[in-house]
Amino acid sequence: MKALPGQYLGLDEWVLTCIYTFLDEKQDDPQTAALKSFNFNLKLCHEPDPSQETPSEPVTLKDQLLPMVYFTPQNLDLEPVETLYQRMSDALKESNEDDDSVQEIEML
Repeated sequence: MKALPGQYLGLDEWVLTCIYTFLDEKQDDPQTAALKSFNFNLKLCHEPDPSQETPSEPVTLKDQLLPMVYFTPQNLDLEPVETLYQRMSDALKESNEDDDSVQEIEML
């Protein structure tokens, strides 16, 4: 975990280095399944509302900012693309809520 000076109002941005560990789902017997992991960073920060095309005024109050979380996968060269997309899709579907605050953004 690392704190960095934020872009707005001196609010700290936090970068969390995470490791998600799980059993290989391809194995039928959980006792013999290989342990796998997936590394990623989470960046916690405050930013202007992205739905606004251009901010109408300079940011002077925390109320003008929204809390944001950015997910950045690491070591993608070690992960098959199809597996990564399936895992992310499954993780987002686990929530039974109809939540518009989570968006998948595909970057090429």
